[in-house]
Amino acid sequence: MRRAIRLFSFSATAVCAIASLASMASAQTDTARAARPNPGRIVGVFDAQTSSPLEGAEITDLIGGATTRTLRAGLFGMAAFQSQHDSSVIRVRKVGYADTTVLVMVGVKDTVPMQIFLRPVVALPEVAINAKETDRVPFYLRDFQQRVQDGEKFGGKAFPPVDVRKLDGHRLADLLRSKGIGIRSAHCHQVGLVANGVGYHPIDVTPGSAGIPDEFVDQYEAFFYYPAGRVPAELQKPTIGGDCGVLVMYPRAK
Repeated sequence: MRRAIRLFSFSATAVCAIASLASMASAQTDTARAARPNPGRIVGVFDAQTSSPLEGAEITDLIGGATTRTLRAGLFGMAAFQSQHDSSVIRVRKVGYADTTVLVMVGVKDTVPMQIFLRPVVALPEVAINAKETDRVPFYLRDFQQRVQDGEKFGGKAFPPVDVRKLDGHRLADLLRSKGIGIRSAHCHQVGLVANGVGYHPIDVTPGSAGIPDEFVDQYEAFFYYPAGRVPAELQKPTIGGDCGVLVMYPRAK
């Protein structure tokens, strides 16, 4: 009887120990799982023609700004990217392929891996450019450049940036007066003004001038003046006016 009791006691102790070890093993497994980072939804990047995975493609999070690159298998995870309303917006870029912007759903139920195919682009041959830095014209001055090229047809007067900047600190009326422009007389009451492509009517004008703004040259990058009788049709508008020519003004970029 005592032997049976001892066997029962040993068996109960063994069962408890095994249960304890099993519990510890389960806890360790759960801890390992918790420590392992969740990559989030998996996305693969592939060549649209060959379906080959693209390693090293740059992935940019257009919401949060984070970046990553695809692995050798062309894969990356979405966990590190920010999302709004269970969706992220990413841009995929790789040399030799067209940039692609994609919206990726990253909600709890969005677990199916996603594929993105990049379209190869044709590399253009290299072109040697010999233009000097001073020959480059900013976008907002291309209209001025075109007017200079057409100047012989209309007989206009150009005030290029290189000349205008030398007179920073001077009044606009003084610059124009030195060229015989904008002086009020019996035959000249108002010079039409154009700024940013539309008629300009300043609040303050220089006394004794034909409506020239009381402003400094520093506010402008260039000017082009059309004398009376030589004004292009697109500038002959009531909103511009002017009985002694039109002055096209190009405000200086801030």
